[in-house]
Amino acid sequence: MKDEKIQVFSIGLSDEKVYTKLLDKLAKETNGRFFTPKNRAEIQKIIKELTAIIRAQ
Repeated sequence: MKDEKIQVFSIGLSDEKVYTKLLDKLAKETNGRFFTPKNRAEIQKIIKELTAIIRAQ
């Protein structure tokens, strides 16, 4: 994906360490971002941030 310049943005909704590490690694390798919201309000903030990032590209 990195060669294709695809950025991966992910939102971790699980406490499973394996999944969060994998999603974080994938985001870092593709110059994307990994988010770990603590509550529903944080999810809404993340979605707004992702929308702004995508629109700016």
